[in-house]
Amino acid sequence: MYLGLPKRKAVTNANDDGAIVSVTREQELWAMALWVDREHGEDGERFITERVLHFDAIGDEGGKLLWMDVARRFVELQGSISATPN
Repeated sequence: MYLGLPKRKAVTNANDDGAIVSVTREQELWAMALWVDREHGEDGERFITERVLHFDAIGDEGGKLLWMDVARRFVELQGSISATPN
């Protein structure tokens, strides 16, 4: 699922009402991490590892780096889920 987008460039789409909605690279990465959590749950780390290894094996550095960035957000997300509230 390599999106091939350059870092920090906003993705612009029209929503259902035709309004323009911009999504930053950071929002895209967090959305991917949340998707992995929702779709793969406890197996999320394994899924992300498989993606990183897949892109490494085929020599796609961009795909590998994308999933490494998603991995960082996923780990942070998992830490915030398991954190004790104040």
